[in-house]
Amino acid sequence: MTLGGDGLNFHLNDDGTLQVDGSDKWVYVDKNNFYATGASDSRAKGFGTKNGYLTYNDKSFNVCPDGSKYPLSTNTCSNGSPVALKVVDEKILPLYTNPILVTSSTPVPEPTKPAPTKPAPVPVPDKKIQFGVVSVRSGTKFQNAPIKKVQSHLHVFSVGGTEGSDVSLTLLTDGSLVDQDNVAIFHDPNTGELGNVNPFGTEQPTKGFAIKDGHLVLDGNDNWKACPSGTNQFSLANNDCTGGTGIVLHVLDPKDL
Repeated sequence: MTLGGDGLNFHLNDDGTLQVDGSDKWVYVDKNNFYATGASDSRAKGFGTKNGYLTYNDKSFNVCPDGSKYPLSTNTCSNGSPVALKVVDEKILPLYTNPILVTSSTPVPEPTKPAPTKPAPVPVPDKKIQFGVVSVRSGTKFQNAPIKKVQSHLHVFSVGGTEGSDVSLTLLTDGSLVDQDNVAIFHDPNTGELGNVNPFGTEQPTKGFAIKDGHLVLDGNDNWKACPSGTNQFSLANNDCTGGTGIVLHVLDPKDL
């Protein structure tokens, strides 16, 4: 940046950068001399004002002649002269807190106010329903039998039995379920079995669950079965299976979260 020629107007920003008014150029420093550039990552920081004068890192400026040019610098030189840059016609932009530093008498246009924006909507928290579940089939061993999560076969829940822990479920607003370990529930469309998603991330949580008339249903169907899977062992499915017993899944103590 050299002295002489037409005057320039500048914007002094809150971060200490100095922008040439009416352009995309910023002041940067190279070897203690000041220049203007369009590269935003090269803009110098440290500009400010003191007693009505422009400063850089709280220091004033010098002019060191270079041929026919007089670059503005922070250097002191034997043939140079100190120079003070007085701030004139200082204005505050109505949309910012940055003063406009004017080094000439050229009028500075007021910026156009943007149209008012609508406030962002307040997010509504998801409603969740937490509940336990048991099978119901009057006159059978499945009457009030707990649904179990068994570590040896997490992909399918058990109906009754002594192995594993009773399942506690949470119904999410998108119609999917998670269990007491916050693991998603997956209904296999091929086997009809219901259990946890696999641990490898290749299955997506099944959606379509709902509570209807106190029962857990899938896609509106109450077609649950206790399917034989071993000696006195039964798997939970929502599909037809050989030797299966039809049951309903009764929801216990649902609570809104």
